[in-house]
Amino acid sequence: MATDNNSIALEAHSLSKKYKKQENYALKDFTTVLKHGEILGLLGPNGSGKSTLIKLLLGAITPTSGHAYLLGQNPLRLNAEAKSKIGVIFGSRSNLIYHLPGIDSVELFAAIYRVPKATFNERLDLYAGLLNCASFLHQRVATLSLGQRLRIELLCLLIHEPQVLILDEPTLGLDIEGKRTFRSTLRSLAENQNITVLLATHDIDDAERICDKIILLKEGLMVEDMTRHDLSERLNAFTVLTTKQPISMTAPIEHIDSVGDMHRYLVPKSMVKDVINSDDRLITFTTETPSLEDAFYAHYRDSH
Repeated sequence: MATDNNSIALEAHSLSKKYKKQENYALKDFTTVLKHGEILGLLGPNGSGKSTLIKLLLGAITPTSGHAYLLGQNPLRLNAEAKSKIGVIFGSRSNLIYHLPGIDSVELFAAIYRVPKATFNERLDLYAGLLNCASFLHQRVATLSLGQRLRIELLCLLIHEPQVLILDEPTLGLDIEGKRTFRSTLRSLAENQNITVLLATHDIDDAERICDKIILLKEGLMVEDMTRHDLSERLNAFTVLTTKQPISMTAPIEHIDSVGDMHRYLVPKSMVKDVINSDDRLITFTTETPSLEDAFYAHYRDSH
């Protein structure tokens, strides 16, 4: 049963999926609660369960066990009103009509969701301005950059003012400027429009820079579940030690990676001096603050 709380947009309780003819669960005991206006970053290697989770939340497949609720309803039985409040983007598939101007796709979405003409014009002015896409709305989609297309994809969704956005690899192929613009837009939508976002991504920077909560999946299991505050505390507790000499590793020291003859380790700050002083060979070394990628890399490396 869904939690009786109007502030909650999405929730899952012990949500699991096991496909036929597969020995292991694609997703096992996934649990989270996401409030209106929050952004959840969903990370994980290929095959970790991200796509399965999205399909479960959209009601495209039936869970083996557990429950999910989207806007207070079971995804398998969403009514028309609830469906109209959900927007979805898959980075590998476009909602846009390739050989027509972008505005045609936006108008099509408005027609599908029966947005009145006067309301459409108001929202078009508002969101085209927010997304900074008015200058190329009337150009053929085929002539636009990936970043421009993504902004029009978002405009197609925002024209019917969804309360929840589910985005699967939306920044796939974007350059640095496109990614920064997209992140800024999502943050603005969450803070100013109270839109809830589930962002499944391989781009760890996406999660680190804009997400309120971050969940890392690996082999169908939640191996990390943290808020932005938790992340800050986690990263502040460690140092990245880079050396020319391999060091003896004992838990909780982790080897991150090696490039050429340089080796990088994730070391608790309280242990850095002891590690350096314990080995006379450590003449050349540097220390730096770890990134989220440094903290999570072992999970990705060990999945291959």
